[in-house]
Amino acid sequence: MIHEKAGTIVVATGLEPYDPRAMDEYGYTRFENVVTSVEFERLVNAGGPTRGELVRPTDRTLPKEIGFVQCVGSRSRRRGGEHCSNICCMNTIKSTLILKEHYPDMDIKVFYMDIRAFGKGFEALYNRSHKLGVKYLRGLPGSVEELSNGSLRVAVENMATARVEFHDLGMLVLALGLNSARCTQQLQEILGLQLTPDGFYLEAHPKLLPLQCHHRGCQEKNSGHCQHGGLCRVRHLRGRMPGRCYCPEPFHRRPDQRPDRCHARYPACRKDCCVCLQLVLLCRG
Repeated sequence: MIHEKAGTIVVATGLEPYDPRAMDEYGYTRFENVVTSVEFERLVNAGGPTRGELVRPTDRTLPKEIGFVQCVGSRSRRRGGEHCSNICCMNTIKSTLILKEHYPDMDIKVFYMDIRAFGKGFEALYNRSHKLGVKYLRGLPGSVEELSNGSLRVAVENMATARVEFHDLGMLVLALGLNSARCTQQLQEILGLQLTPDGFYLEAHPKLLPLQCHHRGCQEKNSGHCQHGGLCRVRHLRGRMPGRCYCPEPFHRRPDQRPDRCHARYPACRKDCCVCLQLVLLCRG
């Protein structure tokens, strides 16, 4: 056993996505063209297996229609958790903006209960997605069937029209809810922290002391606001601890130095220069 002395502990245990196999009415275990939001992120990532090209798992072709199902494993009393995962709505909106940027003619539909765009600038992104032609349908699918060509037929009750509608989609993306990490309870017992009914760490006060726990010397970090929360905690700790705090500067390369390398390695990026942080880091050296 290793013993270390520390003046302050930052507890950042992370999250775990909901396992969609427990909610199989969406056909995740039966239909290959039903993917999770985590798998979708990997497909459209320039460093992914398809180098950023979105393809269907069945025939490796670009889907003409794609649907997103919100709150899979969240806000449910039967399966998953009753809590809202906070980041799923904006993650889907971000995905629709990426798709519309690369595939302007793609038909995109989002099936939802509520769009919770409550952060700074979130409503603007939601409106921007609307203006680009993304369709938001209030109602979650009741059933999903696979057609002969591998496409999916989704039956959903549109709450705006009070009618059952059928939508044929080339791919269906499940926006997974997020649960606390498995080690959360173990660390809670060791550090003497408190948990919310949903299994997450409880802050001292959600408004007045959002960076602190009830236990002195411990700082909790919200995974939904990683960059913002991490910087706030570093500044908070730096003011309380003696000595200097070293923060390494990020590396930035001029985009006109190695554009050929970016296009050769990531042809789906379709950018004239390295503008994303991932490509900037990969092009180093």
